[in-house]
Amino acid sequence: MSTKIGHFEILSELAKSATGAVYKANDPESGQTVALKAIQLSAFGEKAAALQQALTEEAESTKSLTSPNITPIFGAGEMDGQFCVAMEYVQGNSIATMLARKEGFSIWDLLDIGRQVCSGLDQAHAAGVHHYSLEPAKIMCAWDGSIKILSMGASSVGKFVADMPGETPSILHYMSPEQVLGDKIDGRSNLFSIGAMFYEMVTDRKAFEGVDVESVRQRILDSTPIAPVKVNAKLHPLLSDLIMKALSKDPAERFQNGRELLDSLEKCKESKPQAANKLAPKPLAAAPKPPAAAKPVSPAPSPAAPAASRVAPPVTKPAEKFVVPAAPAPRVEAKRQDRVSTPAQAESSPAPKAAAAAAAILDCLEALLAEDLLAEAAAVAEDEEDLELDFLLLLDW
Repeated sequence: MSTKIGHFEILSELAKSATGAVYKANDPESGQTVALKAIQLSAFGEKAAALQQALTEEAESTKSLTSPNITPIFGAGEMDGQFCVAMEYVQGNSIATMLARKEGFSIWDLLDIGRQVCSGLDQAHAAGVHHYSLEPAKIMCAWDGSIKILSMGASSVGKFVADMPGETPSILHYMSPEQVLGDKIDGRSNLFSIGAMFYEMVTDRKAFEGVDVESVRQRILDSTPIAPVKVNAKLHPLLSDLIMKALSKDPAERFQNGRELLDSLEKCKESKPQAANKLAPKPLAAAPKPPAAAKPVSPAPSPAAPAASRVAPPVTKPAEKFVVPAAPAPRVEAKRQDRVSTPAQAESSPAPKAAAAAAAILDCLEALLAEDLLAEAAAVAEDEEDLELDFLLLLDW
């Protein structure tokens, strides 16, 4: 590999295809590191002149673009038999690299990428600039978290590769039907390409596969891919519908601009419908019956009483607190019931010895109490006799 192209010093090769390569290069005139795209004009035969003219006009049209999500063009022109475009050098990973690594993409990844890409595309489309070779390799996720659209202003190669013989170019899988037919495109063609990328990001398969150029072309023109949710069951149905809308054959049925696509994407933040179901009310179910041990002894409700609500919150207090106690018995009878028990009750008691001892103690206490009461009654009677005698003596006196 030559160490120089024109005045650019080549540092390393970043990417290569049948029609050219992208290098990391140093521009000694400005002293900055750039991404230098070198396109082999000879690979396009008799169409080389038309391609060079298209690239020159496209590079000129991007001078007014100021979006932070579009890599700027520093210069473009023919050098050493190649058409070279010097662009901003971005450190990071392209979506193509992440797809190859099978890293997977969450709805939050799609939102972050979608917000920035749609913002850049809408600004370019408003200026009449369109991307003719938009694919995963042209979307770069920089180390600082920003998303960059690469080759905006150097994408006209896409106009000429759709009908080239030989190996299927990677950008063909993401072209819109109108671009494949060679018709004039607008911003909705780029949104079709975004839809094809999103399809692959959530399913790990291309929306339009084929063994050669012609088979891929026919699938883009005539076939509708399987809905993403049928490939990836965990996908939110709204996201699947969004992607299928972006892939509509008719541009009028697609999103009309990036803002529309992004608004729909914002509604798909919940990537798993199962997660949404967790927040939904559960089907009505009968309240669980209390355990047998805690069954209330209160009278059963009458047949005419309404049934308990099936959506009432479960009872959190112990069931025993809701037991209705029996009416208290007379004090003497209660004592007798405590002291006297049948043999069956004694056997079933958890502590028969303790109960017997307690009964004996009660008997002793009652006996002592009875003796005290009898003694007190005798004393009172004796006092009354003394008073009566004193009263008689007083009368006699």
